[in-house]
Amino acid sequence: MRQAVWVVGAGGLLGSALVRALGRVDGALLHAVEQRLAWGRNDLLAAQLDREVQAFARAAERAGRWLLVWAAGVGSMSSDAASLGLEAQALDLLLERLAADLALRATPGCLVLASSAGAIYGQSSEDVISESSAAAPGTAYAAHKLRLEAKVCLAIEAQPGWAALLARYSTLYGTGQSRDKAQGLISQLARRIVANEVVHIYVPLDTIRDYIFADDAADRTLAAVHDLWDRAGEVVLKIIAAEQAVSIAQLVGVFRRVSRRPVRLVTSVNNLSPLYVRCIRFRSDEPAGQPHASGRCLHIGIHQVLEAERTASFHRQH
Repeated sequence: MRQAVWVVGAGGLLGSALVRALGRVDGALLHAVEQRLAWGRNDLLAAQLDREVQAFARAAERAGRWLLVWAAGVGSMSSDAASLGLEAQALDLLLERLAADLALRATPGCLVLASSAGAIYGQSSEDVISESSAAAPGTAYAAHKLRLEAKVCLAIEAQPGWAALLARYSTLYGTGQSRDKAQGLISQLARRIVANEVVHIYVPLDTIRDYIFADDAADRTLAAVHDLWDRAGEVVLKIIAAEQAVSIAQLVGVFRRVSRRPVRLVTSVNNLSPLYVRCIRFRSDEPAGQPHASGRCLHIGIHQVLEAERTASFHRQH
């Protein structure tokens, strides 16, 4: 069945992976915004969203159903309250316009909110975290993500013909991660190794995380959405993770083997170090999207990231 699809944040790591995955879905009609959205300028953004929602609604009416994924956001663990507040206001603007559009209200739809499992469960003491685990935010960023989820829940409560997926992702990595923010340990390791630079790590090497390739995460997201079309009025919480625990020391070892180069490593602490807990493991018990493919192994994923970084480095030099 056809569906109009709008990925807000299509240029980001997850958003671009979702666009690639949707390109393989029959009947997915991607909505392309007329111009880059004015993030941080909500006066301009409001006018842009008026136009974009109207265009999206027309496409949704023709298609018969719609999917909107919020994969945007410039926030991070170090973000201040002002920047986080702007993101929350932007989501408010969008939800208000979706709810006010008669065509969208009359058409089956699904909202997906991308969130951070690592942040939301950051202070959890459970050995393995699933959807039944209580949220344990330890930062303003984590509390912000929970507030965004609450906004989506209220939107579905007011529009019972829609459904929503609250997708909480483990540590995403992949090709094309933004160079504007020093985020993503795997991307940072790849860039430093290709440039033969020192890698600075600010947490202990036995810190354990769950790393999932963005394209695998996108496939699992769409599989979960597929199972929601018959669950109008529901909000489904889903942890999307590789479900494999990997220490930073193991990660560095994989880089050393795959790149066949030594990793020049310096460990130290900074003001953000105390925010990162030592061990986080995930397992999804939510049936939507199950069973799912295991995804690529870490060796293959890291090889792809390294090759992409080598290609990017070559083009920058030439």
